Amino acid sequence: MKFKINTTLKHISSTIVAEITILLSFIFVYRILAHKLGPQAVGAYSLTKTVIALLVPFLILGFWVGIPRYLAISKDSKEGSSYLKSGIFAVFSFTFLFIIVANIFKDFSANIFFGDPKYTGLIFPFSLFLVGLMLYNINYAYFRGKMMIKTLNLSQIFTVAAPSLVVILFLRNSSVEQLITNIALTTLLVAVFFSTFFWKELFIMVDWNQLKTSFKNIFYFSISRAFGNFATIGILSLGPILATHVTNMVQVGYLSISQSLLGGISVFLSPMGTILLPKVSKHVGENDHKTIEENVDFLISAIFYVFIFVSIQAVIFSDIVITFWLGPIFISAVPVARIILAPMVFYAMFLALATVLDAVKTKPINTINSLISLSFFLVAFVLLLLLKIFTPIISLSVSYSSALILLGCLTYFSIRKIYPNGVKKDLNHLLSALLFSAILGVFSLSMKNFIENKFLYFIIFGIIVVMIYFLLLWFFQKEWVKQIFTKAVS
Repeated sequence: MKFKINTTLKHISSTIVAEITILLSFIFVYRILAHKLGPQAVGAYSLTKTVIALLVPFLILGFWVGIPRYLAISKDSKEGSSYLKSGIFAVFSFTFLFIIVANIFKDFSANIFFGDPKYTGLIFPFSLFLVGLMLYNINYAYFRGKMMIKTLNLSQIFTVAAPSLVVILFLRNSSVEQLITNIALTTLLVAVFFSTFFWKELFIMVDWNQLKTSFKNIFYFSISRAFGNFATIGILSLGPILATHVTNMVQVGYLSISQSLLGGISVFLSPMGTILLPKVSKHVGENDHKTIEENVDFLISAIFYVFIFVSIQAVIFSDIVITFWLGPIFISAVPVARIILAPMVFYAMFLALATVLDAVKTKPINTINSLISLSFFLVAFVLLLLLKIFTPIISLSVSYSSALILLGCLTYFSIRKIYPNGVKKDLNHLLSALLFSAILGVFSLSMKNFIENKFLYFIIFGIIVVMIYFLLLWFFQKEWVKQIFTKAVS
């Protein structure tokens, strides 16, 4: 019998491969930095990337959604060109204005973003890095709008993963400022190369009135969707910036590393936002809510089974992972990592279901949920600092994790308000996932002493635990497991 793999699954799979490549690059980059330059360099590098991750949404202002949307619906090349020009003009107007101000007031910028005016040397490489990644986002939006998925994934690998890895491999003995500068230049050059795919569209002559109309349409569409992204990125990226004002750069690095480990789950879930949004929108347009509901039920159960198990195992073995990855000197990062990794299932719930909410409702539900969670994060952090129950970095970690738990819960309840019939199924899957994951968690704890000093044993044990977990699911939840295969083939 011959099976044809679902086209959507092919796109998602290729995107996951690109994301895994980026994750592996991240792992090697931080390992080399940790062993060659130490915790201080890890903190400076990770903070630079975190600040850029926070700034990108504020400068791109939702155009990463607006550009692909209007490119996809454009009737001809002139209309597409006018939207592309409008988006690029808006994005880089904000970007260059920000960079000029940041470089004029270097001491102030260094104090705000890096917690100390002595880091003014990072402002110029930071600016180059920012321009390169903004251009990368434009490229990404263009490829997404044109459904050029292979090129999109190549641009991710060569713009996001390759520059840091290549530069650090060949220039590992440089200072952290030199490394960031070279990474920034390489990133910018690669982004310029991928931008050549749409250069010809920039030279298409467009009527001035059409250009004004296009700018107005794409600007208002993009701005209206920007605030939710601001809030979400605020939750994910504000932590290390706040940390620079209450603790030292080494502990900033601990927090950034832990958040990056948590962000690794987006390798498997973020492709849904790229590929599945048009699919869900199509079902909405056809009023086929039954299909959407069936897939939502399956998605929620998958999140429970996969990420409850993974989060428990991650909390148990985070000390082994960090020691083998970055070295024994980073063992002090383990308490922070455990707090950050614990709410993994809630973060996964948000990542997976936010796309569905955007597709089925015009009301900005994700924006509301993200703003509530961001507010909670900031209030909780201030209260914990004032109460002095924990150290500042632990207070920040607890506030961050609590905000993710709230965001995941709000996302779940929002989707179940629209599709309420699956709540009982969700409860059954949740209890099963908790039971199986707890059993494997006890097993892992009992075996930990035998594998913690040998990385090969740790890898083999991890494979065995995953296989045992899958066998438990197959034996007790066979029908659910079969759905995975059914949905993967056509």
